[in-house]
Amino acid sequence: MILSWKVRAPIILALLGFPFLTFLNLPRIDENGRLWREPLRSPLVEVGEAVPSSTSVVVSGLVVEVGEAVPSSTSVVEEKSDEIETGPESRSQASDAKAALIENEVTKPYIWDEVYLVSWPSIDMWDELALCESGQNWEIDTGNGYFGGLQFSVSTWRYVGGLASPSASSRLEQIYRANLLWETQGWQPWPGCRSKLGWSLWQVIL
Repeated sequence: MILSWKVRAPIILALLGFPFLTFLNLPRIDENGRLWREPLRSPLVEVGEAVPSSTSVVVSGLVVEVGEAVPSSTSVVEEKSDEIETGPESRSQASDAKAALIENEVTKPYIWDEVYLVSWPSIDMWDELALCESGQNWEIDTGNGYFGGLQFSVSTWRYVGGLASPSASSRLEQIYRANLLWETQGWQPWPGCRSKLGWSLWQVIL
């Protein structure tokens, strides 16, 4: 049976176009011989548009259910990790606490690079004792076996950690080491001046 040209023409065009269409649908290969795929792109969600079923977004901190329309008064944002935000008031309180700590460290009494304990006698008491013992001469060395403003013997000075002679040491070091001795013996090492000053064994005048 011979087909008319009206029937044959579409068949011929279909046969000629099939290889061309097949070529267009062939998978694309990259320069390394691997199958190349179009990179996936995240769909943009417009305001008022329904969220696709495979997409999860956060709208102004609220979770939008699958398929739910994004309210027109909100904007779509990326979900952020949980972080604690501190407001101006919290930062101000932290700054005040830090400033108070620094102030306490600055105003805390020190002696010879050590903290002066509140349980120790005041420096005024040590100055008064030194006035009685040596006329408040912190460098005195009369050759009687006692040295410095508080009249340490060498053995006692070594006992509280002193190295050089008490008379060659600073006033503050002498007072500091006298406090170490006082912690264990009170005013007992200075019996004459303690009696003269009328102090009890552990008396502390702030």
